[in-house]
Amino acid sequence: MWSSRQADFAAERAAGVQAAVGAAVACALCPLVTAEKGAEILAKAAEQPSWTAGTAAARARAAALAGDPAWRQSALEWITAYWSDHGHGPTWGKFRHEETLWSPDTTTTVRRIAVQLLVNGGHLTGTRIPFGLRVREVPA
Repeated sequence: MWSSRQADFAAERAAGVQAAVGAAVACALCPLVTAEKGAEILAKAAEQPSWTAGTAAARARAAALAGDPAWRQSALEWITAYWSDHGHGPTWGKFRHEETLWSPDTTTTVRRIAVQLLVNGGHLTGTRIPFGLRVREVPA
């Protein structure tokens, strides 16, 4: 049984997810996000995310990326620009596959860990909301 606080959080998250997916479906710059795709994303959002711990080398490379002020600023500015252009945030996948942010040899595991480090470091929020990824701090 959920406490009142947990129920409020769940209701707030559900409303945020619906609003974010609705904005992406309505976005003229995102023609691949159809109503059907939006419904699929809503269903997937209800699942618990699974994280890959990765190897020590992957964790070290991700930490080096997330800890590099120039790369971090570039990544955060890309997310801010995406919001400005689209009116909603990118998905994690869109962010992780943005070619201008990652070298071609960066593995998916390194990318996932780097994003999680940005979240843990207080730089990103909206991670449990599809199309809700956003910068928590204003890039300098």
